[in-house]
Amino acid sequence: MESNVSSGNCTNPQMSFQSTLYATTYTLIFIPGLLANSAALWVLCRFISRKSKAIIFMINLAVADLAHVLSLPLRTYYYINHTWPFGSFLCQVCFYLKYLNIAAEKQKALRMVLMCAAVFCVCFTPYHINFPFFMMVIENIIRDCAVHRATLRFHPVSLCLASLNCCLDPVLYYFMTSEFQDQLLRHGCVALRARLPHRRGG
Repeated sequence: MESNVSSGNCTNPQMSFQSTLYATTYTLIFIPGLLANSAALWVLCRFISRKSKAIIFMINLAVADLAHVLSLPLRTYYYINHTWPFGSFLCQVCFYLKYLNIAAEKQKALRMVLMCAAVFCVCFTPYHINFPFFMMVIENIIRDCAVHRATLRFHPVSLCLASLNCCLDPVLYYFMTSEFQDQLLRHGCVALRARLPHRRGG
């Protein structure tokens, strides 16, 4: 799953917290991310007939988010049990889905800067700032041990923040277009009423 790093002349920091951090974060993200992105796709694909560029981008991002969310139970299993029984193919798929999710958010942020800036900064700026240092640690270019340890410790935190966007993106969809708000409220209320038991008159 995540890359192992050779330490060169520096002693690797204690990273026992990262498995707990990943497992906890992915567990907390899974249900809200699954429900929110499924609801977003339901509204965007079924009830919004005018597919503007903004709507198409939101659909693409929701698909990327949902695919990433569906990979989280496998990742959680790995970080809890420290074993991967699902084969190398699924391992590569999970790895691809995480970075597909990151790439899809960068493309959307470039086109909708004002609406996506907050989510982009909170979720992805820490990852993109840390990643060059992480690569230099892997290649033993960074020799300063304090920077080496800080980079390795911050890497799992930055990945967890990047995964958090799966829950924040559907909130953006709601505030981004009034049509999405109208359709979600209208059909969400209808679906909720259909599932509630009907009260019989006394």
